[in-house]
Amino acid sequence: MVQIRSRPVALLLTVTGLAAAVPALAATRDGGRLADTLRGTEQNDTLRGRGSADTLFGLGGNDLLSGGTAADRLFGGPGNDDLDGGSGNDLLRGEDGDDVLYGFTGNDTLEGGPGNDRLDGYDGDDTLRGQAGNDFLGESRFGDDKLLDGGEGDDVLIGNAGKDARLEGGPGNDLLSGGTGNDGLDGGPGNDALFAGSGQFRGRAAVGGDGDDLLVDTGSGRLVGGNGDDTLWVSGDRESATLEGGPGNDVLHVGGSVQVADCGDGADVVVLTPDAARRRAANRLPRTVGFAGCETFTVRDAGARVPRFTDFRDRFVAAGVPWDDELVRKALEYETLPNCQLRRQRCPGRGIAERIVGTDRANTIRGRGGDDFLEGAGGSDKLYGDSGADSLFGRTGNDRLVGGPGNDELEGGRGEDTLVGGDGDDTLNGGFGVDRILGGRGDDTIRAVGGSRDVIDCGPGRDRVEKDSRDVTRNCEIVIG
Repeated sequence: MVQIRSRPVALLLTVTGLAAAVPALAATRDGGRLADTLRGTEQNDTLRGRGSADTLFGLGGNDLLSGGTAADRLFGGPGNDDLDGGSGNDLLRGEDGDDVLYGFTGNDTLEGGPGNDRLDGYDGDDTLRGQAGNDFLGESRFGDDKLLDGGEGDDVLIGNAGKDARLEGGPGNDLLSGGTGNDGLDGGPGNDALFAGSGQFRGRAAVGGDGDDLLVDTGSGRLVGGNGDDTLWVSGDRESATLEGGPGNDVLHVGGSVQVADCGDGADVVVLTPDAARRRAANRLPRTVGFAGCETFTVRDAGARVPRFTDFRDRFVAAGVPWDDELVRKALEYETLPNCQLRRQRCPGRGIAERIVGTDRANTIRGRGGDDFLEGAGGSDKLYGDSGADSLFGRTGNDRLVGGPGNDELEGGRGEDTLVGGDGDDTLNGGFGVDRILGGRGDDTIRAVGGSRDVIDCGPGRDRVEKDSRDVTRNCEIVIG
């Protein structure tokens, strides 16, 4: 028997499923003059710290974070994020995803996290860590960087005119270029390519580490192959070059400038220039102390060329290396384009899925067919996806992005950009700057919340726009902001 007395009864109702029905909208948040903490959502957010020492958390989504002035801390979270430290000594962490990190001025610390990241310290004495993934680390202006550490993966590390204390490739098949500063290079485990640069005058060694490495000397004075079957070259007229092959079956290319050639253990070969061979035969190599551990001597073919790698700013060209055109592909992050050297900053695709990243100059890049990834990097670029579900990123500069047929993703980045979606259900994000956005045919999603006065024409279809109050819209069915 159950007896219910007459008293007030409180009912607790739990309703489920509503949160999934009303997803959070992407956020655009600006800090003030004081130190702010800004948090995004799980969508594609824009967070701007502006003044003072700010802390920004992008959380999920493909976020755009800008620190502004002072010493800021930026955390991208999961997603393919774009982090801009601005001025000040900043900490940038991309975290999960394929992120782009710009330190700009100040002595910054950039950490890519898991994913294929692009880190540019820009200016200042910076510390760059790519961590897991196939990363690109560089300094597009001047600075005496403390460390460029690629971490796990096949990484590209590019020094500049400053003194970079350490360039460490880490595990993986890496490319390291020291530039013109007094740098220390260490390839680490893997089959690496090291271009020591022309500024090492104080005996700092370029070390290949474990693996079958390529080392080219243009001024370091000392190349150390390490364990593995290595190839060591001397390029230029250095007075005191030293080559050390180490364990393994090594090949040492020797000119008259070599002071010491120590082949180490293994079945090693010394390749002499024709002039060096003649002088050796006549016992007239006064700078050569010895060829310890070297079993075989031969003369270099007159047509043989020294492997080369051009600088970070202008273009990437590599030739005569074990990876052949793989070096060009790694440096530019594109695949299947062995003949594209960006001499005129033009790269046509070949009709299959490709990943093409330009240089700091004005590039014209066409994806042709396939689901392509095109990135302009610096300069005022023109990117054409053509057919396929393409991803186009202008980054800095006044860019023109044309998706073409297919469900494309276009992101202008910084600058006064023009985005044309074309046919298909496209996603377009203007980024910072006064942009012109044309959706084209299809049900498009457009985001124009960079704070400038954008002009948006959605075109035919049922389109959704998130905008600032000053933006001008036409032919848009759903308008937010």
